[in-house]
Amino acid sequence: MICLDLKLCDQIEEQYRGIVRQGAVLHALLVAGRHEQAYLAWQDLRQRVGQLEQLLGALYLEARSNGIGRFLGFVQAALYLPGRKYLAVVNLQHLDHINKLYGNEVGNRALDRVEAMLREEFERHREWLLYTRGIAGDFYLLGLGVEADRFRGLLERLAARGRRDSGSELPVDAGFRLQGIEITRLGEISTEDLHLVIQYLTDRAHRDGAVLETSAEAVEAMLDWLRERYRQALDLRTRLIEEATDIFIQPLVTLDESREIHAFEVLGRFRGENGYLSAGLFIDDLIALGLAPLFDRLVLQAVIRHAPTLAKVTSRLFVNVSAASLAQPDYVQRLVDALHGPLEGFEVVMELTEQVLLEHRALVRDLHEEHGLTFAIDDFGTGYSTLQLVIELALEGTVSYLKLDGSLTRQLGITEASERIMQITRQMAKELNLVTVVEFIETLVQAERLEALQMDLGQGYLLGVPDPVPVWQGKLAYLRSKASLPGESGFTF
Repeated sequence: MICLDLKLCDQIEEQYRGIVRQGAVLHALLVAGRHEQAYLAWQDLRQRVGQLEQLLGALYLEARSNGIGRFLGFVQAALYLPGRKYLAVVNLQHLDHINKLYGNEVGNRALDRVEAMLREEFERHREWLLYTRGIAGDFYLLGLGVEADRFRGLLERLAARGRRDSGSELPVDAGFRLQGIEITRLGEISTEDLHLVIQYLTDRAHRDGAVLETSAEAVEAMLDWLRERYRQALDLRTRLIEEATDIFIQPLVTLDESREIHAFEVLGRFRGENGYLSAGLFIDDLIALGLAPLFDRLVLQAVIRHAPTLAKVTSRLFVNVSAASLAQPDYVQRLVDALHGPLEGFEVVMELTEQVLLEHRALVRDLHEEHGLTFAIDDFGTGYSTLQLVIELALEGTVSYLKLDGSLTRQLGITEASERIMQITRQMAKELNLVTVVEFIETLVQAERLEALQMDLGQGYLLGVPDPVPVWQGKLAYLRSKASLPGESGFTF
């Protein structure tokens, strides 16, 4: 474990020195036969050891919860050290395919197999090799102070072993894609830049991985790619400020005769010269550029800003969050502070994909148990993982909603499979006491068919368009007065 938290490292070192000193005192007292004083010294020593264990535990937890950030922080620091440096991405092929067909247990076994290989290499080359587990089947490797041939040899061994052992313990081919590049000449670089370098290596690995590139031309090609990304990101970065970021809300409505509003989903928006722009248009770029955590934080701030008005509209909010944000302790702490502060009166439902729930299961469980956060599985039906994950999370009470992918809605009446999937999902949800939510409802035919299938909630332009919070406040006030509906009992569409 590499300690990059200087304050925590200093505390650990000071505590260790104190233990050594106290141990010497205890030894001297025992030799002198001063047993009563030795006993007191021993009690103090035990206390110091316990404090050291707590500090080491805090260091371990911090490293585990923010492994990627710590790894990238070390890469930044390593660029100032002498010697050649290399960064590589190892990607497990067909992970989505494995999870869809065989379930997350098999996918986890495949990832564990890759990590075991990397652990073996690390034990042999710990003087110059460092690695961490990334996101969605990726692993990141750093070679520090080593010649290119040795690092290239490492990557070639991994590639060869991946081809040789891909089907030995798994029911499907699970080889590797690898791509590395020399980063010695990069100089000063930000964490966002490193995220982009990893994205570049991942793209190259998927396209035409050359294992390791060290030429000046290869580095310049990467820098050209980064410059183009910067150009594309310039407009996004100027928008990612509190003054330019706002939220719209869209209702989730019961699919029965009452058509009551059950909740509202929060949707991020950018203010433009001629109105608002949907953040969904830029979400892929936000993720690729490592800007998703900043965007999620701005959306959370906007929700807090609108909290007094939102309280007049609804008591239940659905909020999307990215995997990168959940991996950042700062965002999680902001979320927790909001739940116990300005959002205390709301039931907040976080929308996560099956993949994110799987990768951050311990954190998700803690947020549910300690802070009352409820979760919805978003885009259900795209088949990332098995029903085992859904069942376990539902039985724990962590997940309360299943949001079916909008592609199923669009296929209603066109393919029998989509309707069958919805029927099976509804039956399973009923058994697990889960609420089903169907997205992209745009026609009366779709709404009526979904009602006949006994789906619980619907969302889409037919049932309510996304609008600013004050606009929905006005809509509900008008409809309540027109229909003489009390409080928040809902209204009929």
